[in-house]
Amino acid sequence: MRRTKLEKFTAFLCVLDIITGIVLASGVFEGAFHADPFKMFTVLNALWALLYYLLEMRWLQIGGRGFLSTGMRFTVMTNAVGMAVISLLYLGPMHASLAGPDYLALILLQYLLPLLLILDWLVGPKNYFRKKHILYAMIFPLLYNAAALILGTLGFGIGMDGAQYPYPFLHVEQLGWGIVLANIGMIMVGQYFFCRIWIWLDRMGSRK
Repeated sequence: MRRTKLEKFTAFLCVLDIITGIVLASGVFEGAFHADPFKMFTVLNALWALLYYLLEMRWLQIGGRGFLSTGMRFTVMTNAVGMAVISLLYLGPMHASLAGPDYLALILLQYLLPLLLILDWLVGPKNYFRKKHILYAMIFPLLYNAAALILGTLGFGIGMDGAQYPYPFLHVEQLGWGIVLANIGMIMVGQYFFCRIWIWLDRMGSRK
């Protein structure tokens, strides 16, 4: 039997986490609005997740069957968890200078949200993810990386505090095009196999 009340609760936790993280990242508590965080992949994916869970909560409320959008659910979860892994492996120095509300926003959106998304997957029905959803999950990071490289090369940096590139592994001037493209290639290949693992795990569960 589907655990609708538990799914609603985990969806609510996700919404609460995202809204709190977004408000903290926006600089409201520091007396000024900061647009830079809204250029980062983690925050953009969190906003996509917020839209999904607000819609999903309404879907559960009216007794909808299955999920409102399995593609959206798969995309926000795999991208959030994948970005958390990348952050742990490569972005420590980048986040070392964060403090106060910015650091708390990082914890909520970069690390706690992926855990909540996994919890939501654990309590919900399984066997909904399909191979076609891999394309949905890969389009967002591919387009983001492409836009970051194009805008950074043209001088319209989208990184924090006016940085030319949002993440160190995309910095063409420091690493060169060869290494940057190799980095993106490895990320996309890793994303593909990461998605395949989630599909395999999901198929082990029940739709009920």
